[in-house]
Amino acid sequence: MTPNDQLVAFIKSMKKIDAHNTLMVIGDRELAISMLYMKDEDRNHILALVSKEKSRRIQDELVLNERLDIRYGQYRMAIDHVIKAMKSKGDRYSLKSYLRPRNYRNR
Repeated sequence: MTPNDQLVAFIKSMKKIDAHNTLMVIGDRELAISMLYMKDEDRNHILALVSKEKSRRIQDELVLNERLDIRYGQYRMAIDHVIKAMKSKGDRYSLKSYLRPRNYRNR
């Protein structure tokens, strides 16, 4: 089971109100990075559980992520953090990730 599958399965197993409350506490950037390789159907399911404003911010982060050089290790760190936060009903700390723009000269 992929990390995406684990996250989506766990969220779907929760009561909607619990999923909403927990997702609202998790940082927008962490959620966006954890949705990086997610199917549109699963991504839309998660975005439907949060407020419209948070959904918009996450979508903005997803657009930003397209311009960043997010390595698989950074993705794994973010999704592992989100899974851990979901299981603990809302970890109230941020991942504090450092993401940098892609360096197109080296590609």
